Amino acid sequence: MPKFLCLLRGINVSGHKLIKMAELKELLNYEGYKNVQTYIQSGNIILDSILHTKEEQSTAVEKLLKEKYGWDIPCIVLEEADLKEILELNPYKNISTKKATLPYVCLPKGELTEIEKNLLNELNFDGEHFTTTTKAIYLYSILELNKSKLSNNFFEKKLKRSCTSRNWRTLNKLNDMIGST
Repeated sequence: MPKFLCLLRGINVSGHKLIKMAELKELLNYEGYKNVQTYIQSGNIILDSILHTKEEQSTAVEKLLKEKYGWDIPCIVLEEADLKEILELNPYKNISTKKATLPYVCLPKGELTEIEKNLLNELNFDGEHFTTTTKAIYLYSILELNKSKLSNNFFEKKLKRSCTSRNWRTLNKLNDMIGST
């Protein structure tokens, strides 16, 4: 069975779209997924699936959440190799920082095209930096994320598709988890 990392967009934020991870884990187990694990309350799920592609997995989880909760919740899906590549390609890994959560990584639904990467790379904001790859947008800013122009919503508007962001610590923890199951 293929192993997937499913990242839900916009749940359990400021009291909106509340989903308990224990309940979600139970639901996914009931639906036939195996080795379901969740991490913190922001919608990080690792599971084994009978589905074979990221697109199939994304569609299945989104449909399940819509049926169960009535909400349209985007699900960005990565395979273990995708996550490892994202961690390895971090362009800011040699920058010394006191913030262990930097950089933030914005993960679009589907891979970025060269045209999209070029469109984003034309943008420039003082004190805020980002680097694009086909699978991720790495954000490094001297500003707190909530004051940054380079927010998840910003990239969704520019790309006209769903994205979700995670901090560096979370991605590393998910990598440890996905490798241990």
